[in-house]
Amino acid sequence: VLVKLITVSLFVGSKEGRLKAVEDLGRVGGSQAIDSLAKALSDLDADVRHAIASTLSKLGDSRGTTYLVDEMRAAVLSGSILERMRAAERAATSGPLGTGLLVDLLKHPKEETRSDAAHGLSYNPAPEIAAALVSALANEPSEYVRKSLARSLEKCTYPPGICQAVGVIQSAINRFRGRKTENEGSWSDTDAPKSCLAFI
Repeated sequence: VLVKLITVSLFVGSKEGRLKAVEDLGRVGGSQAIDSLAKALSDLDADVRHAIASTLSKLGDSRGTTYLVDEMRAAVLSGSILERMRAAERAATSGPLGTGLLVDLLKHPKEETRSDAAHGLSYNPAPEIAAALVSALANEPSEYVRKSLARSLEKCTYPPGICQAVGVIQSAINRFRGRKTENEGSWSDTDAPKSCLAFI
């Protein structure tokens, strides 16, 4: 009965009333609350939809998770440079969903999207992010994107030998392109506080 009463406010009334209904249903939980929230995911207001999706995701419903990922993806892929970068920053600090999306976008066909994803990941300087950045750097053909990846690596919590790994990768890239590098392979773990950009 309680869920039915709250659900009425979810579909009728002001934005504030609908947001309150979403919050209340999140507290109640259960299959009926989840079903009501899922039906309301088509609300005309973006803030209400986001609140519903967040609540569904917290309640373990994949429909909420899917909506949040799609919402973040759309924000990172559209708008001005500044808007995209801010969207990537928000995604990186939103938890595993956001960081997973950005790691996936490191493989996006568009150079600017890969660079934005690398920028966003710098706002989540965890060791596991460094591994994804190094992997992307090893396969990245664009010097512009490699610099974005290196800047993000500088902000990460370095696992042992991370800058040495970056050096090996960049040396391999340079050899492939027929370039010469100075002091090839000479960096050690103790050099990590220096700049990974030295390899780019």
